[in-house]
Amino acid sequence: MSDDGTLRKADLVVFWTEGNSVNAVDSWTDSQGHFRTDNSQDYHLINYTVNNRKVSVTFSRRFDTCDERDYLIDSGTTNLLYILPEYDITAVSDLNNVGMRMRFGAKRQQLLKTDMSIPPFPPDVRSFDVRVNQARIPPEETTYWCKTQPLPTLPAKVHVLQVNFQISLLFSGEDDGCNLFYSNPIIQLQISDVIQILQYEPIITPGNEETVHHMTVFLCGNDLSSTAGYDGPCEGEEERTELKTCKHVIAAWAMGAQAFAYPEEAGIPLGGPGASTFAMIEIHYNNPQRRNDIVDSSGVRFHYTPTLRRHDAGIMELGLRYLPSMAIPPRQDGYVITGYCPAKCTSKGLPAGGIQVFASQLHTHLAGTAVWTKHVRGGVELPELNRDNHYSTMFEGIRPLRRKVTVLPGDVLMTSCKYNTASRRSVTLGGYGIHDEMCLNYIHYYPASPLQACKSVAAASALDRFFDVVYSLFGASSKPPNVADDFSDMPWNPLTTAYLTSLYRRGPIDVMCQKTSGAIFEGKWNDIEQPDIQKPQNPQRMCRA
Repeated sequence: MSDDGTLRKADLVVFWTEGNSVNAVDSWTDSQGHFRTDNSQDYHLINYTVNNRKVSVTFSRRFDTCDERDYLIDSGTTNLLYILPEYDITAVSDLNNVGMRMRFGAKRQQLLKTDMSIPPFPPDVRSFDVRVNQARIPPEETTYWCKTQPLPTLPAKVHVLQVNFQISLLFSGEDDGCNLFYSNPIIQLQISDVIQILQYEPIITPGNEETVHHMTVFLCGNDLSSTAGYDGPCEGEEERTELKTCKHVIAAWAMGAQAFAYPEEAGIPLGGPGASTFAMIEIHYNNPQRRNDIVDSSGVRFHYTPTLRRHDAGIMELGLRYLPSMAIPPRQDGYVITGYCPAKCTSKGLPAGGIQVFASQLHTHLAGTAVWTKHVRGGVELPELNRDNHYSTMFEGIRPLRRKVTVLPGDVLMTSCKYNTASRRSVTLGGYGIHDEMCLNYIHYYPASPLQACKSVAAASALDRFFDVVYSLFGASSKPPNVADDFSDMPWNPLTTAYLTSLYRRGPIDVMCQKTSGAIFEGKWNDIEQPDIQKPQNPQRMCRA
């Protein structure tokens, strides 16, 4: 195991055979990848079998050994490593021999999972699909595509039990890579009563697992004249009347996620008088080779029931708004930015009794290496809502929490992301492209509330003052007209990086407190003081003397 999936500073158990016996040695590697025997032997051999050249071993180790050479196993992502040397060894040091060739591999896993039972489908469960149809992906690194189509008529309000994400990519030429692409079909939902979604899951064509990055399904407004039949680019969707009302998330999937089932007491509601009658799916493909021969027919399969469960569930988006105001300086190996959901927003958007959060999906793009959400009530930090210290955008998932978390009106949720831009020579800005960045936590909860998104960015007024100071210090006669150009053109050095970091940590914020309709809750949301933690958590590791 290692922090970054490489053989640098890795925690290993090395096995070799002597006759019919097996040796197991707790080992580690230094920053150069050289193998060492650990002074504290924390891996314990339980059982083994040796059959010709096949060896099977069973071993154990504490999740937290408190050994600085050992990997701390937690509920986040773990990079599992394997090494197969070309020749037999008789000691750990043999792995350092010059000329020793080894086969190496890594796989991401969540070792500590919450055991959430999946309730069986009721007899009246039904399914419907939301999908694109033979969409031809443009030869661009990042593209958005939106398409509308009617949904089949459903009989009543139902709870959706499950959603299957269907991914089907067709290639019409030589395999020279894949491109990043968003495709959004909008579909009409014709239901008069209420149903509930109970589960959703990805259906991915074999061989395309590395192509589709993430997908999101939204409910839209009911204006048939502007929404039905749309098939075109999504750029500028805030200005497009066909797309601007599609804000209410009912399903979210990302690379690494599997089927997601709602707990037996809840389901996502659809239908009912005055409810949304359209849905939009947004699909994000990775195509860095700018291929022009990819045709897509991807989608989502929902499983639903008219037999309603006790609670309607919802999905809420926390974190940072993906705007150029979110900037990560170049040459940073652990830069942290935080997005805030302040007390004022949860007071307006959450029911009086609060909500129960039962699952969480963290999300960044390529530079993200860790994500976590802190939970604060009255200045007192409560246990974290979710954390992944070894996050990878290639291994996202909707992860059930170990315990349901009650979030009350007036609580604060702080979502932080850590980024590695050590190899980048220019600034990384917030945005939709794979080389841009995001910092998000989609929380799954019940009962459903009108609050859809609670996110922030550094206040525009504070950034204006920041750029005025930076450009005056370095003798610029004028500064560019927009934030993206300001960040791109300014000099990046330890002074400007420290100044921006100070602004992010202490400066005012602009908040998006958005309803499921896409409208913003009433109130003043600009130039708000950052929430603070007056009494932080101080968890102690349980280490033996």
